[in-house]
Amino acid sequence: MLKNTRHLGQVFLTYLIIILAILLPAAAAQNFTLTEGDLLKLRLRAADDDGDPLSYMFTPPLDDRGEWQTAAGDAGEYPVTITVSDGKSEVTQDILIMVRPAPQAAPPPLPEPDIPQEEPNAPPVLEPMTDIIVDEGEEVRVQARATDPDGGRITITYSGIVDEDGRWQTKEGDAGEYEVTVIASDGKDTGLQRVRIVVSKKEVIFPPVSLQRTEEGKEIAVSLPGEGVQFALGAEIPGVTLQGNVLRYLPDTAAVQKGLFAKMLQHLGIPYTPAITIRIPVIASREGREQEQAVAIRVQDVNRPLVLDIGDVQGQEGQWVALSPAASDPDGDFIRLRYSGWMQQARKQAGYDDAGNHPVTVSASDGREETSKDIMVRINSTNRPPQFQQLKFLRANEGDELAIPLFAADPDDEEVRFSIVQGSPGARIEGNMLLWRPAFTTASRADRPGLLTGMKYLDFRPAREVQFTVAAADSAGGSVSRSFAARVYNKNQAPGITGVHPAGDITVARGARIIFSVNATDGDDDGLVYTWVFGAFDRQRGGNAIARTFMKKGVKAIVVEVSDGDEVAVQTWRIRVV
Repeated sequence: MLKNTRHLGQVFLTYLIIILAILLPAAAAQNFTLTEGDLLKLRLRAADDDGDPLSYMFTPPLDDRGEWQTAAGDAGEYPVTITVSDGKSEVTQDILIMVRPAPQAAPPPLPEPDIPQEEPNAPPVLEPMTDIIVDEGEEVRVQARATDPDGGRITITYSGIVDEDGRWQTKEGDAGEYEVTVIASDGKDTGLQRVRIVVSKKEVIFPPVSLQRTEEGKEIAVSLPGEGVQFALGAEIPGVTLQGNVLRYLPDTAAVQKGLFAKMLQHLGIPYTPAITIRIPVIASREGREQEQAVAIRVQDVNRPLVLDIGDVQGQEGQWVALSPAASDPDGDFIRLRYSGWMQQARKQAGYDDAGNHPVTVSASDGREETSKDIMVRINSTNRPPQFQQLKFLRANEGDELAIPLFAADPDDEEVRFSIVQGSPGARIEGNMLLWRPAFTTASRADRPGLLTGMKYLDFRPAREVQFTVAAADSAGGSVSRSFAARVYNKNQAPGITGVHPAGDITVARGARIIFSVNATDGDDDGLVYTWVFGAFDRQRGGNAIARTFMKKGVKAIVVEVSDGDEVAVQTWRIRVV
């Protein structure tokens, strides 16, 4: 069987093999067996449905007439391809030629070869088809059905104006008669049927309606053309009504949904008006004929004003003031906020001279329209505390009179008063001076510094640090404090004798027992040591009183030394013993 991949008609080949000199035995289809010395001639029969002339081509060892004279030594197998062409399309058939070696002795005469007979094949049967009548603009569909009596597989092809599926979309100007040939093939035989196609000039009962234009929220009325025509909607569309031949459409105010691209262009201020096209199917009918048309209405976007809401704002001097306008756009457009007046941005830090009312204009724009609102920003006065200069570390001795100047200025030019929050008894404020005389009890010898502390201050004298905190306040209640330390060094005070007994020199009788005593004080509250001296080599430590008995006549001296460790107070009595 031959297979044609570019259909222009089906070509069929049959083979007639004439072998001279020797008759060949029967061979299988498409295989031919020869003996060396045989002559092979192929006689072909082919038909073309279009009646085109056919040409044949053969591959070696066949010549251009399809013949081959074999000779001794040609034994073997030879594949050959036969090609048949009508000048537009071609088909091929492959055969195999097998040449056997010639026998040693001449064989007896062979009977005439029998041509292989194929089983009889019944061609496919196509079901009858009627003429197809359509109007210009309608689609033609040739639907062929065929059966094969032998149960074989059928291939249906079409020739003519339709495509390989039997379809043809007509258009205006195609009016006329056309013929299509339907071919049903089972691979061996074919069945043919011709179908007449009649394309009538289309009668226009519903002339085309031009593109209509409107905008969101604005109704449009369209008069539909056509005489004696009844109209009906092909689908229900919100906002669409049809009364007689008048088609009305009221677009929703949000009919046009803006995409990101449109919003960006509008936000950048680039002129662009988005729109959508609504297609309304309308069916026109007259005298049993119907025509449908989609009436197109272009709906242009209408920008709706945005909503801006913001009220007056209050703030404090020295603090940040923030504006928080509530802006919304019913079209979902990007919103750009702008501020003018006392504030150029949404946030501003108020200065300490900004107390009062300040007008500000807040504007919101969607790129096409702008809405503004005037508000008042009220800045309340803020009291600033005085600016207090830092106080330095001080060194002083016990008993020294100190006058420490205090420096503070008020940014609001208010009066500044100083007070002592923490300090030492006896310290006081007079004007802007801190006056203080450290008591002699502030430090003692026990406050002698260690090695590191002494090295820090380069002074190993006993000392104690006193912490001071001083506040500076203005008349509006603002205040600030500063702390400093004063290192007070111990200054020793000599002990003092405040009373003695006996009160002075005395005369006593021999054998008299006298009690001597002294009363002493120390300004540093240091511990006192009493040393009684009765002679150059007679010294005794004791308390502030001692008893003595005088057994010898003469003049005696009693001395008491009162010491705080650094300094000594002395009391002397002279006693005359008689």
